Amino acid sequence: MLNHHHEHRENNGEEMLRQNKACERLWNLGKALTGEVGEITISLFMTLLTVAKGTYGLGPQATSRTIQEETGYSQSTVSRNIALLSDIGTKDKPGYGLIEVQIDPSDRRKQLLTLTRKGRDLCDKLALAIAS
Repeated sequence: MLNHHHEHRENNGEEMLRQNKACERLWNLGKALTGEVGEITISLFMTLLTVAKGTYGLGPQATSRTIQEETGYSQSTVSRNIALLSDIGTKDKPGYGLIEVQIDPSDRRKQLLTLTRKGRDLCDKLALAIAS
């Protein structure tokens, strides 16, 4: 019985260490992200990650529709996020220049979204922040 109690405490210690490391990695991620782009909403971050998945072949080619499907965000939220993450920006804010918007030659109503060099560099920095 004592051994079982001791093992339980060890597991709690291991769990706490794992949680501390996860929290530290998330902190590093947040610091790296805000250090590069300043304040950013979770909505913008999730839109950026959806474009990154498509750029790196980890998901479908990013379009407004795929972002809506993967995130559950409305069309208006996705359109605003695309404008802010690209060079387009909004009337209130300039764009971050992290994604490129191209018109699909096979369907001119569709925008194909990929990371720019700046966007890929940011994702590389974020990956390093998580790994450290």
